[in-house]
Amino acid sequence: MTASPLYQNKQETIQIKNTFMSSTHEFGEFSITIINEKIEKEDEPSKRRNLGPKKPGIKTKNTNKQPNKDNILNILPPFFCAKEKIRLKKGESAPLTIIFMPFFMETYRCKLVFSDKDVGEFQYEIIGETLSPEILAEIRPNSALTVHVDIHAHYEHPIPFKNDQMLAAKKIHENRLMTSGKLKEGLNKFKQQMQPPDEMLYTLEIQPSNPNISIPGTFRLIDPSKIPFKAKNEKNPESNSTKNFFFR
Repeated sequence: MTASPLYQNKQETIQIKNTFMSSTHEFGEFSITIINEKIEKEDEPSKRRNLGPKKPGIKTKNTNKQPNKDNILNILPPFFCAKEKIRLKKGESAPLTIIFMPFFMETYRCKLVFSDKDVGEFQYEIIGETLSPEILAEIRPNSALTVHVDIHAHYEHPIPFKNDQMLAAKKIHENRLMTSGKLKEGLNKFKQQMQPPDEMLYTLEIQPSNPNISIPGTFRLIDPSKIPFKAKNEKNPESNSTKNFFFR
């Protein structure tokens, strides 16, 4: 079992062994097929390794319409490998590096199928768990903000429209497709599925809850390049990329 934060890649090296001792072939030229599956909640392993306590902070949830997660597994596979074949001598092992980089808060099963028509076929399985994305920044009001007892203090914090972690992860997949044999077909599907939205609506909550801090339940981010010039200069809360916090 492996685990990685959302949009972050983690390399896992596993030992692959040719166990076909009775084969008449001294070497096996095994093709590698990777099958990615999303594990439904009721199917997740009951015994999970201890990944430590959850970090406190502000939790956001994207309520926008997401691409079909099942269809997108072939375009943005959580598990992938740079090799398409591995050559193994009978009875010997060799390391193989697998990369786990999830795009959704899901748990995945990876089936590694090794096949040689003259030797045989065998399979390995890896479970991958998606952890909460890494914290981008701490929200710290500047020293000019004064908070008095039982008096609300207002603080605005800018939130960028672009998700740099997600964009970097997409770039890794784009480079992967450019070096694969299915360049044109893969890139076209990739671009169709990963068109960025013009706006995004998020729900917001503080974990753990804090009676001294209050925030709105939702906020909307709009792509600055899609806002008319006039609207950019108006006080329009819908296009404002700042989030209000109240302290007392």
